[in-house]
Amino acid sequence: MGKRKWLAAGLAVTLVSGAGAVALGVKRAEAPQLTERTYSKNFEQIAYHDLEGRAGFKMAMQTVDGRWYLYLAGLWDAGWMILDVTDPKKPVLVTTLPSPDASMAAQVQVSDGLMITSLEPPLVELLHGAPFHTLSWVAWRAISGRPVAKPWKKGPEGVMIWDVKDPITPKLLSSWASGAKGAHRNFYNGGRYAMLAATRPGYLGHVLVILDLQDPAKPKEVAVWSLPEQKIGSGATPRRKGYYLHGPAHVEGNRAYLPYGIGGAIILDISDITKPKEVGRLTLPDDMGTVQGVHSFIPIKSRGLAVINSEAHNERCEPDDLGSTYTAMVDISDETRPKLISTFPLEQPPPDAPYKSFCERSGRAGVHNQHHSNLEPHLFQSDRLTFSASFSAGLRLYDTTDPKAVREIGYFLPRDPRHRLGPLPTTLLTQTEDVIVDARGYAYISDKNQGIYIVRSTSPEFQAELTKQSQNPRKDVQ
Repeated sequence: MGKRKWLAAGLAVTLVSGAGAVALGVKRAEAPQLTERTYSKNFEQIAYHDLEGRAGFKMAMQTVDGRWYLYLAGLWDAGWMILDVTDPKKPVLVTTLPSPDASMAAQVQVSDGLMITSLEPPLVELLHGAPFHTLSWVAWRAISGRPVAKPWKKGPEGVMIWDVKDPITPKLLSSWASGAKGAHRNFYNGGRYAMLAATRPGYLGHVLVILDLQDPAKPKEVAVWSLPEQKIGSGATPRRKGYYLHGPAHVEGNRAYLPYGIGGAIILDISDITKPKEVGRLTLPDDMGTVQGVHSFIPIKSRGLAVINSEAHNERCEPDDLGSTYTAMVDISDETRPKLISTFPLEQPPPDAPYKSFCERSGRAGVHNQHHSNLEPHLFQSDRLTFSASFSAGLRLYDTTDPKAVREIGYFLPRDPRHRLGPLPTTLLTQTEDVIVDARGYAYISDKNQGIYIVRSTSPEFQAELTKQSQNPRKDVQ
């Protein structure tokens, strides 16, 4: 029986089981002891928006005519949301935009009046990692009249390119199809080229695809770069699984910084945009990093440093085939030979929390995403501070002034959600997914089963960096 027929049959069985399946699946996961309060150190909560019962995922921002707009990709509800956060104490949901049926649309980039949204197959990881929870949840949504993208149905893939010069009324300009399983996290901060983490026929996993957006209504692929282990028929044998560009890339000048899974942290010379060339690479030890390997790679070029991280993968801190999660400092002063300097301190629960470690709480524990400024002047820039969205550990703030002894200087841990919006985590608790920080100092964090929290650091280190940015605003957007 083919995969789609098997999935359809599984859903049919779940639907027939009806309330019993839901009770055993989703509702069982809603029974843990919940933490009814937020915990914070050097953070204050500014506002919360429930997104009208939706969960946001990846985020982007732009400013237009003095107003601030936050763009969110939906996690469990397909589509995108736009919030006016000009007054961060009173965020307003101004637009919801549906995405194509049967496609996951959890990624978004906005810059230079364009929005780039990714399309990829929906819920595949969920079906592999938690099939009963997922099918029970799909059945529950269908019964309650709020269906989701069908994981057994093939939908559009690739990216959609929108005109958002009118910030709350996106206009679709074009689409680009990868010919395979779509695109994941991408980089675009204006100008002519977008760097996609996309799949392509003939390759294993995501590779770097460079799109020319000189005419955004007619995007053109100008380059594909991959590791030899990904090219089918190359003769290069993968040492283990995980050779793929997670994305996003980060571009400064003629360099592109690629978080390439277990392939490492890779620096490319893109002086000739049609022929990227590898300059240097940091390959991690075998026991460092989960199956995601290098998930994020953010250079701090002014200091010859970079911050890299993996992604917490299994629940309850159970190790996968490769090892445990990490965030680390890297010396890139000699870009041909990047060197690992140190790792960040492990996230610890608040002293008065009713648990001794985040691992015992179920769900994923550990880093997921860093704040990416993308060199945008309306986003927070710092060569010293790192904001990290860390699943059950919430939002964490680190001072990297001493790269050999990074300090955690603050955290914000939301209260646990009261209602389940999606099938994961298998035990219902907070899971901070992404963070973006604007130039005014407001941090926005998304959650698997909640809306958007808006918070602000009160630490003196953050206030000093904010003052420095306001006095020297960045104008050299690439």
